[in-house]
Amino acid sequence: MRQVISSDDIWNLVEGGKTTLHLEGEYVLTDIARDMVKRYGIAIAGPAPGMIAATAGSLSQEAPVPRQAALGPEIQRADATGKSEGAAFARGLGQAFRKDKGMTAPRALNQADLLITNGRIVLPEAGVIEGGLAIKDGKVLAIIAPDAHYPTERLLDAGGNYVLPGIIDPHVHLGMFAPLEEELATESRSSLLGGVTTMGCFFNQKESYRRFLEELPGKVAQYSGADLFPHLTLREQVHLEELSLYRTKGVSSFKSYMCGIPGLLPHQSDGFIVAAMQSLKMLPGEPVLCIHCENTSLVDAALEQAAALPELDLRQWGATHPAMAEEEALIRAAYFASKMGVNLYAVHIGTKDAIETARSIKGPRIHIETTSPYLSLDDSTAGSVDAKMAPPIRDQASREALWRGLVEGTVDTIGTDNVTMTRAEKQVEKGMAGAIPGYPAMATHLVSVLDGAIRRNIPLETVIAKMTLNPAKIFGIYPRKGTLLPGSDADIVIVDPCREQAVDPGTLGSRSDFSLFTGRTLRGWPVATIKGGELVCQNGQMVSGARGSFLIR
Repeated sequence: MRQVISSDDIWNLVEGGKTTLHLEGEYVLTDIARDMVKRYGIAIAGPAPGMIAATAGSLSQEAPVPRQAALGPEIQRADATGKSEGAAFARGLGQAFRKDKGMTAPRALNQADLLITNGRIVLPEAGVIEGGLAIKDGKVLAIIAPDAHYPTERLLDAGGNYVLPGIIDPHVHLGMFAPLEEELATESRSSLLGGVTTMGCFFNQKESYRRFLEELPGKVAQYSGADLFPHLTLREQVHLEELSLYRTKGVSSFKSYMCGIPGLLPHQSDGFIVAAMQSLKMLPGEPVLCIHCENTSLVDAALEQAAALPELDLRQWGATHPAMAEEEALIRAAYFASKMGVNLYAVHIGTKDAIETARSIKGPRIHIETTSPYLSLDDSTAGSVDAKMAPPIRDQASREALWRGLVEGTVDTIGTDNVTMTRAEKQVEKGMAGAIPGYPAMATHLVSVLDGAIRRNIPLETVIAKMTLNPAKIFGIYPRKGTLLPGSDADIVIVDPCREQAVDPGTLGSRSDFSLFTGRTLRGWPVATIKGGELVCQNGQMVSGARGSFLIR
């Protein structure tokens, strides 16, 4: 039986101060483990490794070992504590990000504004390739070979790390507990620090969206550092009557709630949702209806039962939104969408029952989203009232079912369901029963998913497609977003899969004062974010301003 050597095995070796890995018999190194062996100068005593494990456990498949990018000799941890991340990458993002002294001649038509070299380019359409990117006028100009010479004004050494398309968070709520202008500024800063360069933001109001859509593009341009495309909640008859107007404003995604949030968001009847689907079907451009899938009657009954309990923990809160309520509503929504011939996007699916049912009802018009908190936490690890959400964070079995669904292709996208609030606004003093559902999540979105993927030996390109390519295609912004192919926007994230860091809410850039992961060490942090061809974040700090735009679809 072949032994699989994972990143955890290499971490244990490094932290123990050892430099040789002794192996006998057949074995394989995962992609990240192989990176770490080179990075930390680990010698392998034993036969040459075989094939690389693509996925973990029963989902494991084997694929040829990709040739590794050359890692600089100084890229290493200075000690076993991980306090120093090494000099070479800091040099790459600092001193090497400069005017290239050899490129002072008059600029040629194909001369790049920025050249990223020594990277492992993640193309969601194709996989991981070694090389670099030439960027000009805010766009990807070319993908270049590792040893190619290309004229450029500035040079950025990626240090052998992964170079990803800018992350798209398709599920964000802003402006619910503070003015939208304020949160466009603070939360786009937080998103960029976490590698999220594009936000799909849900908006909800009772009145017409006509004036709102006239003002939103200007607000995004003035306050946001990330790009934004809106999803409009359909809850009133006036919204259905004005759908064609919203479509002419570049909006092609909408939302309805089968189960709402008491005091915040009302639910819509089946009749209203079917009427919305009938109206959407008449619009051009394949619009998408996002649906919060829960049976409101079952949830109301469970909440009434829970009201008799003196205090709730996270597991008991989960019982107030039964798994059956999500599964049944998903079946119903998919049935309506199939009959109406419209695109359904089921948001924040979190239960084992629903994800297993989704596998059988999936089709080209049925899209399934889960969230990074659901993938990263369960009701035994999340703990405090800070983690209260609707739908709730579920049990470990549901968490693992979501990872299986992600690898198998049942899960199409990963969002956050970010609701920015402080602990005071959440009213944590009221306990699990009285606190408001929601939490900030954009700054930890990418790293929390990568941490889980690395620990499960799931290839990065598998999860990155769910965070870039798939949401871009579903919501009509591909190929401008979601890829690094020439012509796409130069929104780029460089990730060090070996970088470990404990989460500190004070460094995440949000106006919120808490995180679901406070004090928890996560692996796979972004070390640079490039927005529109400009370096805006470096090693957890904003280094320049970024300007977002309203994305017309």
